[in-house]
Amino acid sequence: MSKKALLMLYEMKSPAIEVNEPSEYYGGRKDWEAQFEKDKKREFWPPVVSPDGKILTAAYGDELRTDPALIKVVKKLGEEANDEYAELKIVEIPDGTKFEIDDYDGIETIHEVHRSWS
Repeated sequence: MSKKALLMLYEMKSPAIEVNEPSEYYGGRKDWEAQFEKDKKREFWPPVVSPDGKILTAAYGDELRTDPALIKVVKKLGEEANDEYAELKIVEIPDGTKFEIDDYDGIETIHEVHRSWS
């Protein structure tokens, strides 16, 4: 997700993002402050930092894809919700349908869950 999308989701307190203190994000490394400052200056994938200094990242889990805040942000921002490697879109699934998201080399597809036997 784009920086703009992550910041909007943070404001909405969405579970579709992870919010970390910088020291936690860097795993409690002794040099976390220096690494954080260095990373903020990166051209490629600098961390997204909230106004109050938290590091924001997208959360993972199929169930989070139905988060109303996430859907609202993607609808509102359209193309602006994407980072350089994403093409987010809303897919309507009938109520009550069990689904799963399959990921192959970063390309995701949605499938209805079917029964299977071995």
